[in-house]
Amino acid sequence: MGSLIIKRAETKVRQSLFGGFMLVAALLMIANSFGWVFGGDNTNANVSFNITSGTFSLDNGPTQFVFASQVYGTDDNVTANQEVDLLAVTDYRGTGTEWNVAANANNLANGTNIISAYRLSMYATTATATNVEAFDTNRVNLGSTGSLGGTGMTLANGSTQASGIVRFDNAAVRLQITATDAAGNYGAKVLFTLS
Repeated sequence: MGSLIIKRAETKVRQSLFGGFMLVAALLMIANSFGWVFGGDNTNANVSFNITSGTFSLDNGPTQFVFASQVYGTDDNVTANQEVDLLAVTDYRGTGTEWNVAANANNLANGTNIISAYRLSMYATTATATNVEAFDTNRVNLGSTGSLGGTGMTLANGSTQASGIVRFDNAAVRLQITATDAAGNYGAKVLFTLS
């Protein structure tokens, strides 16, 4: 009878130990699922990616403005307009930076005879802006009327979101002469600058 009691006690102890181990194993599994146990080593992988800046350019600018001949002695005569058409701004820099297109000119000269560049004017208010590629024309402002002398004037400027390609047409350039401007062939340069 003593051995039967011992056997029953051994079985009870074995069952209690097995149950205890099972309970501990279940608790460890639950704790591990929450990351409380067996954390192990972690490693991080760095991710890198590069977007290269694209084109920022002013294209298709006019190569010449040829005003009609005028007769000496005609006072305060305004020549016919010359148009600025197809001038395009490409902005694929990807920087979200505003841009500006300005125009200015040097004095018209014929030897020592000068007609001031301040008598050359550009009418940006007549210009139109057209989307060529991925451009929202609401993000561009056209300039006003201004003289091309000195620092010149602004044809257009784009906001921080003015990316893509936009084309400008129908801006007008005008020259005013006086009755005392000396006869001769005059020449000057108009510079369009994108900044």
